[in-house]
Amino acid sequence: MAFRWVGRALGFILLVLVGVSPAVADKDIPNGRFFTTAGPDLGYFVADWDGYPFWLAYRASGGESALGRPVSRRFLTADGLTQGFERGVIVSRGDGQTWQVLPRSGVPASAQRPEPEPKVSLPADEAPHRDPVEWWYFTGHLTAPDGREFGFELTFFQVIGPTGIAAHFAHFAVSLPNQGVFVTDERFGLPARDPQPGVIDLQLGDWQLQGENRSYRLVAGNQLARLDLRLSDAKQAVLHGDTGLVSYGPAGDSYYYSRTRLRGDGRLRVGDQEFPVTALAWYDRQWGRFTALLGGGWDWLSIQLDDNTEIMLYLVRLAPGPPSIIHGTYVDGFGVGTPLGPMDFRVSALGTWSSPLTGARYPAGWRVQLPGYGLDLTLTPAMSGQEFVSRAFGVAYWEGKVGVVGQRQETPISGRGYVELTGYAMIR
Repeated sequence: MAFRWVGRALGFILLVLVGVSPAVADKDIPNGRFFTTAGPDLGYFVADWDGYPFWLAYRASGGESALGRPVSRRFLTADGLTQGFERGVIVSRGDGQTWQVLPRSGVPASAQRPEPEPKVSLPADEAPHRDPVEWWYFTGHLTAPDGREFGFELTFFQVIGPTGIAAHFAHFAVSLPNQGVFVTDERFGLPARDPQPGVIDLQLGDWQLQGENRSYRLVAGNQLARLDLRLSDAKQAVLHGDTGLVSYGPAGDSYYYSRTRLRGDGRLRVGDQEFPVTALAWYDRQWGRFTALLGGGWDWLSIQLDDNTEIMLYLVRLAPGPPSIIHGTYVDGFGVGTPLGPMDFRVSALGTWSSPLTGARYPAGWRVQLPGYGLDLTLTPAMSGQEFVSRAFGVAYWEGKVGVVGQRQETPISGRGYVELTGYAMIR
């Protein structure tokens, strides 16, 4: 009898110890802390993040004793980027210094989903790294005062070989659907200056990509077309794979985040005509120790819907044939990203286009279905010939502006997008 009582007492003590506050598994992260909620690997991080001083505000406002533990990820409200706590919310406009503590109000369900510890730190990871491969990839849509629309791409790449020397190259393209013209150009060279923490400052000749505090300036072009744009993030950075680290299987892993809705303006010159434009853009940021997908490639789709939601879909082929790695991210109106797996969406090609330059046969037109979000979309290229042929580097790929129409549930919806298709062409 006494043994049974002792056993029960020990069991009770063990239960109390195991059931103690999850703070036993909390951990420090760069410029903040990760609070566990659902086991040691899931919770919410509170950090000075991308110019939003949530960790500074949390500590200055009394921390856990005053606000309690975090109960949400970060999400957008009319007042700014917001994070929920047990006894209030912190709201910041993102200037790195100011915030408000407000009574707790509604927290969207998507933001209540626990998150893993991030593998990306912002703004630090905006700057170049020492990984073998990385890029800063901007695509988007420009609108002239007369309603004409144009597509653009500006990408800076960095590669570091066995010698440890960094080399840069850049691709520039402008789609002119009204004229059926696709302008491309490329540059390559050594870095113009040393990297600065948390800042993008890349230059090749008179081409520039500068970025700080979630705002960017893009300058590039040639005799046929030239752009000068200023863009700012209208939502928040989205970490793909929930952590910002995605797998290419045997090809390696890539750090990967996006800014899925940049807005801005600037000027576009086409031939000898220059005019103002407004811009809606998408920024992809990747780096890591992944190898080129020799013999394979990928189909990448970015969709910006008019209801302030976005979709990224990635279908990776490690060898000729169907894709072997399929993933994506759905971004809701609160700026919260939710990972998508192969069972969450379907992408079907509706036709093909054969390139007169490389002879490659590319998919052309797509049906995209996300049953869990009630979406059935059709993507149509703004023009067929949006193939970028880089003879300097011996690669060719299709990267182009697409229009988007369809339905969410039974309600019509529209938007814009960009599609990239690699691994289809061989340079002749």
